[in-house]
Amino acid sequence: MKKLSHAVLALVFALGTLMFISTSPTNEVSAEFDERVFMSSDNMEARGGDPVTYFTERIDFHRREFSTFSLNPTIPAHLSLYHCGVTGAAAKISWYHVQHPSLKPGHNPGMHFGNQFFWGPPSPVTRAMHSELNVRMGGGAGVTIDQYIMGIGGFLRSRDFRVSVGQVRAGNNSVSPSFFTSMHNGIPVALFLDGFNLLSPTSIQSNNGFDIVSLVEHRGLHIMAAYGYLTLSYFNANNVMFRQDVYLHVNTGFAGMPRGLIRISSHSTLVSAITTHIS
Repeated sequence: MKKLSHAVLALVFALGTLMFISTSPTNEVSAEFDERVFMSSDNMEARGGDPVTYFTERIDFHRREFSTFSLNPTIPAHLSLYHCGVTGAAAKISWYHVQHPSLKPGHNPGMHFGNQFFWGPPSPVTRAMHSELNVRMGGGAGVTIDQYIMGIGGFLRSRDFRVSVGQVRAGNNSVSPSFFTSMHNGIPVALFLDGFNLLSPTSIQSNNGFDIVSLVEHRGLHIMAAYGYLTLSYFNANNVMFRQDVYLHVNTGFAGMPRGLIRISSHSTLVSAITTHIS
């Protein structure tokens, strides 16, 4: 843990933090999945519902600490012609493709430049993946959690990979410790949301003794892929932590802001958080 300065916070959002990624599987728990339908609008900018509330909050503190992690390379900011289930699943598969080229034969995902990875442009192979995932998820205008799992699981198994599915939602609108294990094991997490907030990288303004946080709340059901986190812990003058906010780095599925942050601890409803570990 480190003390957070304005410059450090800006660097965190601009670059993310590269940390050790293990190849061991995550700790997963069994779960029953409900049948909520996660719909998408035909308008790519309106997926998950329109913005309904603009919320600004001031957080005063004596001391602040942070921890942060982001998968490197970040998962691609995929957009598809189908619903958000296809978009989120395709992004995860393309992430796995960097380590497992047989997932998308003939597709060059991009290239490494130092410690960073730059994703290549969409290709016919990627578009074919979107189409196949849409069929495997039922071909409708939305997708249930079960359909999402069957779609991405069927795609991966058809390429001769074993797939294990786990839920890393802890209840009380939060993620479990297994979520952070998944991140450090290089496993993106699918978030199933019923209303959510969205922040740009500049939406947390760090000042001397206080933060200003600006959220845009959205209504509606939506699926995103999470690939990292930022935890801000606030302490009073007695050095007692009085608040901790968890922000997740997400592939939004929105053309206007393909990557962003959501604050999972408030102003959002997390229905489920699903891992798909392949081997």
